[in-house]
Amino acid sequence: MASPLPEAVMVIEVTMSKIADHELELEGLRERLCGMADGELLRFGWVTKNACSGGGKPGERERESRRMQLHEAREEWNRRKTQLPLRGSF
Repeated sequence: MASPLPEAVMVIEVTMSKIADHELELEGLRERLCGMADGELLRFGWVTKNACSGGGKPGERERESRRMQLHEAREEWNRRKTQLPLRGSF
């Protein structure tokens, strides 16, 4: 009887690889957002917000990616505009 341990180790390695890829993707997004002008960041935020609430039926992975992008865009906007009363502009 084969031990389930090698299969479990492989699953853990794949999961860790996916986490590392996600962290790299997130860091790349943060760098892109940081480099955007205010107008570009606002447009990105509005488009992403509309994509999150749109009537389309994206897959769960795509939906989660959009939510992450919207969250990061909001964080960048709020980091830049700490003194504005309408910080949650999108």
